[in-house]
Amino acid sequence: MATSKEFTEDVLDAFGARNVRVRPMFGEYGIYCEDKFVGVICDNTLFLKVTEPGESFAPSLDTASPYPGAKEHLVIPVDKFSDAEWMHELLDLTWAALPVPKPKKKPSLEKQRMTEIAHPDSVERFRAALKEHGAEGDVVRLDDNAHTAQAAAEGLGITRGQIANSLVFLADGEPVLVMSSGGHRVDTDKVSAAFGGKKITKANADDVRAATGYVIGGVSPVGLATELPTLVDNDLAQYDTIWSAGGHPAYVYQTTFSELVRMTGGTPADIGE
Repeated sequence: MATSKEFTEDVLDAFGARNVRVRPMFGEYGIYCEDKFVGVICDNTLFLKVTEPGESFAPSLDTASPYPGAKEHLVIPVDKFSDAEWMHELLDLTWAALPVPKPKKKPSLEKQRMTEIAHPDSVERFRAALKEHGAEGDVVRLDDNAHTAQAAAEGLGITRGQIANSLVFLADGEPVLVMSSGGHRVDTDKVSAAFGGKKITKANADDVRAATGYVIGGVSPVGLATELPTLVDNDLAQYDTIWSAGGHPAYVYQTTFSELVRMTGGTPADIGE
């Protein structure tokens, strides 16, 4: 059964304002987002490429091969098409986790200014928050995603210690934000002491999203859904510039220790192991 024009239009409508287009492929359609090949439409079924962030976000989705010889893809139920937030989130995570097509002329690690590309709503929210706080810099997109401190550091040509990880913990069950240097692990006993001896536990993905409005790997230091008590790692003060997540796993923001403390209203603290 070939894919109908109506179904293809339904898919595009489901992705809304995202920079998504379809191209004919073997009698069916390939799906592209900002020139990344993210999935296919076959037999009136939407398939997205399997990525770890995508599977973590939607673990209940089935997988199947869209056509003989193809790798397994996530099968997106039609009843999810009407849930715009869910569709956008899954697409953003899939897009961020996939490698960037090899450039024809530009080097693979070139950073692109936000004004040159379409970008997720979460990044726009972070950019608006930066303006409100009088920040001077802007957000940039890496050619690879910044899910880990190592990945971000390699993309930027800096040390892991210059990455300011935005980590959400629960202090006696209430969310708190810890801006930690990527050069070491966080000592939760020190975090507990900084918050008056409260019991510190790690927040899960749902806790992080509810408290910040961002997904894990993309939590920015400002523009959060709720105001959170914040600690800023003193180890970050040794660097002239540091980088934080920019509201999405593929986006980062250059800042300084002093600006980070000012914008977050955070308390500098020794929190490394």
